[in-house]
Amino acid sequence: FRVIAWLLFCSWGFAQSSTASPYSFNGLGDLNFRGNNFNRHMSGLEVYNDSIHVSLSNPTSYARLKTTTFSLGIHYKNTRLESEADLEEIPSGTIDYMGIGIPVGPFGFGFGILPYSSVGYRVQDILEQDDVVERINRYQGQGGINKAFLSVGFPLFKVLAIGATVNYDFGKISLTNSQFLGSVDLGTFLDKNASISGLTYHLAADLKIPLSKKLFT
Repeated sequence: FRVIAWLLFCSWGFAQSSTASPYSFNGLGDLNFRGNNFNRHMSGLEVYNDSIHVSLSNPTSYARLKTTTFSLGIHYKNTRLESEADLEEIPSGTIDYMGIGIPVGPFGFGFGILPYSSVGYRVQDILEQDDVVERINRYQGQGGINKAFLSVGFPLFKVLAIGATVNYDFGKISLTNSQFLGSVDLGTFLDKNASISGLTYHLAADLKIPLSKKLFT
């Protein structure tokens, strides 16, 4: 029951829209930050590694892992959209990442999932003439791309480690453009649906240069 509940929660969390920005109209949408909390706290720094944390963007962090770790991130944001005629605030939130790191003898590995991009917008353009609506153009989109990853890290020497990550990218993006004319009862709709899947990989190396017995760079 716990496993089923956990899977349902994760599926629901990653299905939620994490953006409400009209700028997600282009391409694959708004690109999300790839990393966890301590990467954010260090302004996106990816090269720092220790024995109790893993960096989702740096697979060499698994090479020096000493304990099994579980990472889960959730975010909430409030988007403020303002024009000359209107003001609106739209809340949104979703799971940022979920990952597990496991040390196994001379190396470490981990797996998890995180959102890569998000699409979420609904905007419209109204043409009026003499206070009569002549035309309404409406644009709406939702969806995004997720990454399921498997990472492994190997310490080659005391100061050198290498790592690799294989990502399975998947997701769906749905776009709808519609137009309504003031003198016509029915509207015109154009639906675009894209399903994306594929593999990507990432290779990394980490070198620690000793400056003294307890200080490395």
